[in-house]
Amino acid sequence: MRIHGIGPTIARRRVDLPVVVGLCVGLSLAGASCRGGCGRAADPAATAQGRLALLPDATRIVVSIDFAKLRASPAAAKLAALGQQSPDDARALEDFARRTGLDPLAQIDSVLVGFPDDARARGALGLVLRAQHLDQTRLVAYVRDQL
Repeated sequence: MRIHGIGPTIARRRVDLPVVVGLCVGLSLAGASCRGGCGRAADPAATAQGRLALLPDATRIVVSIDFAKLRASPAAAKLAALGQQSPDDARALEDFARRTGLDPLAQIDSVLVGFPDDARARGALGLVLRAQHLDQTRLVAYVRDQL
């Protein structure tokens, strides 16, 4: 076995202990910094025991819109203008508000809609509507008239 010229391939300098300790401390701090953001507890309202419990078991797709936050955003004025842009749309919104007692642009706080796999075939869905001054009887009567 020939070992001539092997010297340049052997590391002559060992890594200092402070460098290894510093690297370990840095990795530990990086892992601990994720503690508050990465390990957040689940929102209890978004679990199967919270708002999702109101939807049927066959629900596979869930869509949720927080209109209270949307109204506070810069996009709110643009969206409200879209509803008033067409005279037919403005009349439909006025008719809805008159018949249900609910102004959808101002009073709806959130909507949660759940669809089962066969929603198109059966026309089934689950709907959770949170609104200020909601008259459930008038709203249900309006929906039944529209179907």
